[in-house]
Amino acid sequence: MSVKAASRAPILVVFSLLLLLPAAAYAAGPVNPGSFSKHAGNPVVPAGAAGSWDASTAMAPSVVLVGGQYHMWFVGAAAPAFVGRVGHATSPDGLTWSKDSAPALDVGSPGEWDSKSILGVSVLFDGGFYRMWYAADNGSTVQIGYATSDDGLTWVKLADPVLSPDGSSWEQARISWPCVIKVGGRYHMWYRGGNIPNTAIGYATSTDGVNWVKHSGNPVFTGGDAGDWDDVLEAAAVTHDGFLYHMWYSGAGANDVGQVGHAFSADGVNWTRTGIVLANGAAGAFDALGADYAFVRLEDSTYKMWYSGLSQEAYQIGYAEGAGVASHWLYVPVVLRNYGP
Repeated sequence: MSVKAASRAPILVVFSLLLLLPAAAYAAGPVNPGSFSKHAGNPVVPAGAAGSWDASTAMAPSVVLVGGQYHMWFVGAAAPAFVGRVGHATSPDGLTWSKDSAPALDVGSPGEWDSKSILGVSVLFDGGFYRMWYAADNGSTVQIGYATSDDGLTWVKLADPVLSPDGSSWEQARISWPCVIKVGGRYHMWYRGGNIPNTAIGYATSTDGVNWVKHSGNPVFTGGDAGDWDDVLEAAAVTHDGFLYHMWYSGAGANDVGQVGHAFSADGVNWTRTGIVLANGAAGAFDALGADYAFVRLEDSTYKMWYSGLSQEAYQIGYAEGAGVASHWLYVPVVLRNYGP
C-alpha cells in the first residue's frame, strides 16, 4: 500500500513497548545476582588429612542436586607435586559434606592423554546418568575429555579427548577448567585457553556432549586492562536463568589474589561485566589469599556458590549465598490512530 493510499483510510496500529519493572505481579524475567554472604562455618569441604590424596588441595567444585541430595566433584591434590584428581562428596543441604576417601576419577596411565594431572571438572545429571567433562595434562598438552557414570562414583572414560587446543595464539597448547550447561537441548561449554598470565575464555557447543564446535569468534571473554583486578583470567562458570547467561569468572590482578566477578550475556558470546561479587577474605581467613574457581547454582531465587579459598596452608572449598533480584517483563500495548481526512 502506498503512503497516499494509507492516508485515505483510518489506520489502527498496535505495538508493544517492552518495559523492565521490578514488580512480582508480572511474568518473571532475568534473575540478577545480589550481594553474596559467606557461610560462617567455612570451609565446608576442607582439604584432606596429612598423607591423604587431597591433603593440600580441594578446589574447583562442580555441584548437582539429584533426588534431594547434593553431589560435588572437585579437584584434589597433595603437595609438593600437584597431581590433580577428581574427588566426590555428598550433602543433604549443601553445607555439611561427606567426602569419599578415594578419588572418583584418577589420572590416566603413562602415555595416555590424561596421564599427568586433572585441571578442572564439570558434571551434569542428564538423561538419567552423570556426564563429566574434565581437563587433563599429559606434560605437553592440556585437553578436555568426557566420562559417564550411572552412580557418580564409577566412571567410564571416553578413550580420546573431546576438545583439544588448536594451536592458536590464544589457546596455545592448553584448554582447561571447562564448564558445561545444557540449554534448549544443546550443550554449551566455556573453557580457559592459554597459559597464565595470557589466558582467555573460549566457547563451544554440542548436540551430544561429545562432538563440539568452537565459536568462530573465540575467545569470547578476555581479561581486564593491565592493573585491573581481573587482568588474568583463571576460570569461568556459567548459569542460565531462563533469559540470560550469567558468568561467574575468577580473575587475579598484580597481587595474584583471586576474586570472583560477574558478567551477563543474552547469547553466551557477548558479555557485559558488572564487577566483583565475591572478594578474598581478611588476613588469617581460609580464603585470605584468594576466593576463586567458583561454581554457582540458581535455586528458586537464591544463588548458591561454592568457591575455592586459598590460604598459606591449603586450597579449600567455601560456600556463599546471595538472593537473586528478579526483574519482570511487562508488555504494554500502545495504540496509534490515524483517522485520515
